[in-house]
Amino acid sequence: MHDSTAAIPGWDPADPLVVKATWSAVRRRGRWTPVPFIEAFPKGSNIELNFLEAPTDVPTIEVEVRPGMGGLLIVVPDSWGVNTDRLTAGWGSIRSHAAAAARPGSPLIAVSGSMGLGTFRSRGPNRFDRKRLAR
Repeated sequence: MHDSTAAIPGWDPADPLVVKATWSAVRRRGRWTPVPFIEAFPKGSNIELNFLEAPTDVPTIEVEVRPGMGGLLIVVPDSWGVNTDRLTAGWGSIRSHAAAAARPGSPLIAVSGSMGLGTFRSRGPNRFDRKRLAR
């Protein structure tokens, strides 16, 4: 851990960045700084973690999902990977359209936990994302 990141949530597994959606959707999109440890809690609404404009040199981003009734969407660049081997569906569902392994030099997002009643989806950029990025 870097000294400058010691007080910032997400750089220590004991202090993850907590993204919680209770009644309103939560979106991390645009330019933001991904951290190695994220806890996603789609309690009653949806969470979007969009990494298309979030450059990072972190090799692995661990996303722990806490069960709820909302959905979790992870959007990654084509070279990134999203591994869901340690994620359980509960009563919800898991659909991953992103590669399970990252290309060399690109980050891997390792997802674990349980979806509860919610839906997990991961994908690469779609045409709407590409259009937004081209602006």
